[in-house]
Amino acid sequence: MAIDYKALFDQGVDRRGTNCVKWDALGSLYQNPDAIPMWVADTDFAAPPEVVEAVVRRAQHGAFGYSAHDGADVRAAAAWLAGRHKVEGVSEDWFVFCPGVVDALYVSVLALTKPGDRIAIQTPLYGPFRMVVEKAGREVYENRLIHGADGSWKMDLENLERGLAGGVKLMLLCSPHNPTGRVWTRAELTDLVALCNRYNVPVACDEIHADIIMPGYEHTSILSIPGAEKAVMAMAPSKTFNLAGLCHSFFAVPDKDTREVMRAKLSELGLTGSNVFGELACAAAYTYGAPWLDALNEYLQANRTCVEEFFAANMPEVGVTKGEGTFLMWLDFTAWGLPEDDLGALLARNGAALNKGTFFGADWGGWMRLNIGTPRRILEQGLANILKAAREVRG
Repeated sequence: MAIDYKALFDQGVDRRGTNCVKWDALGSLYQNPDAIPMWVADTDFAAPPEVVEAVVRRAQHGAFGYSAHDGADVRAAAAWLAGRHKVEGVSEDWFVFCPGVVDALYVSVLALTKPGDRIAIQTPLYGPFRMVVEKAGREVYENRLIHGADGSWKMDLENLERGLAGGVKLMLLCSPHNPTGRVWTRAELTDLVALCNRYNVPVACDEIHADIIMPGYEHTSILSIPGAEKAVMAMAPSKTFNLAGLCHSFFAVPDKDTREVMRAKLSELGLTGSNVFGELACAAAYTYGAPWLDALNEYLQANRTCVEEFFAANMPEVGVTKGEGTFLMWLDFTAWGLPEDDLGALLARNGAALNKGTFFGADWGGWMRLNIGTPRRILEQGLANILKAAREVRG
């Protein structure tokens, strides 16, 4: 019997009272426990039934002692990368597992650079990219994306080259990009890799949102770009299948020497443990989750269209970036003329909790990131609450 995935997504799951950061922290973080949470990047959808069944079956066994790693997650991840993302020559040897993709970025910085080195990031950008660089005692080289008058976002390769020529030692890339939702094209990534190779600078790429791609676009893994054989690609099933709480992510590193350096740094940091439920969920998701994911992307595209049409009809002064991937949207509220803290408080008071723009870079006050990974009825209520805030601004 065919599964009605749309009905499942419309239903969603009630996450309140489950120690859910997204819902249960609204009172402390936004001072409004009744707000619609449109912030932290996970979704309000249950994982694919096959994933839930695999985890429940193992939980019913009742004993959770030390367990051997059978490699099912490695085999499934390798097949997913080869089949879903068309990376040629994938080998199971490439894979190194760790708790999370932010951990993977931190390990990349520590393993591939030295204290004081400069590392390039492209802003606006998910805040932990800057955080891991600074935590590691390195310096940020900020390569701001070019925001076109038509609302587009592009890499500034000229400014990046100035940084590379000036001694940047590592490029941290977010692909697809968070928060703008850009899905970098093969041509853009080819130019980026060629430029970094010219200065012998490795690329560490976060592809955690690689599976959430809107119709008409296609994710290109950094590992499929000629010349990127020494790249480090970090990925996880967590955003795709709503598994972040199981803490199971991986690097895919084709180059053996680079891979061994990464393994050594993971061991040094004590990040070599595994989670039996994370392994099971990863294997099940990548083995059986494709139909669920295809339906999810269709649902998210409809949610995205809902947001675009709502703002166009009711708040045309708010700039809505045309997203190509992720379940996140990047919104420009600067026309409201409010300081960032006042803007965030206004939205939360009216029942909409969004991420503040300065989390993605100091220059982005007045922008907000909105999460559309929720049932349509909840999204529509959140949009209605944003409109309440707009009416308050208008007096």
